[in-house]
Amino acid sequence: MLAVITLYVGPLTIIRTFRAVLLIGSYRSFVNLKTDTSSPLVQQMSFIYGIVYLLFEAIPIVFGGEHGLNAGETGLIFLALLLGGVTAVVIYVFYFNKKYMATHRAMKPTPVPPEQRLKPLFYSAPALAIAFFWFAFTSYPSISIWSPIFAIWLLGVCILCEFLRHPRSFSLLVSNADPPLALR
Repeated sequence: MLAVITLYVGPLTIIRTFRAVLLIGSYRSFVNLKTDTSSPLVQQMSFIYGIVYLLFEAIPIVFGGEHGLNAGETGLIFLALLLGGVTAVVIYVFYFNKKYMATHRAMKPTPVPPEQRLKPLFYSAPALAIAFFWFAFTSYPSISIWSPIFAIWLLGVCILCEFLRHPRSFSLLVSNADPPLALR
């Protein structure tokens, strides 16, 4: 028995089988990867999401297995990632956005070059690699537990700086959806 998926896109209703929706979705992903101008952005965001999911697996192994914390204490380590994200938002709002708005006011009739949004990446991109190595080489039980926790905090700062660099970053990820469903 084939499942039928109905998508309402206006006065015309399109009926497709599950297999057709799967094939169209897969095909659009590869076409977008090859032809879309946001393809490098999508690849970078996919890499960053991979980092986050890798941390979801690595934190219990490092802190539960190596450092001997129980499940509740290991779960508290994820707060370092959250606090890193909060720190990144505070830095972005009170430093980088103020500089961007000053540039915007100075160049009032002409638009601000898009490269101005990349200023946080000048700091967060190298810090991301540093935080990875820091976390990897300090996750041994012979080293203080606080060192990998601060590395996770720095990873949270860097990951959120990657996401905050462009206001449409999240909506570009859904660019392979049907046009009426895509966030634009």
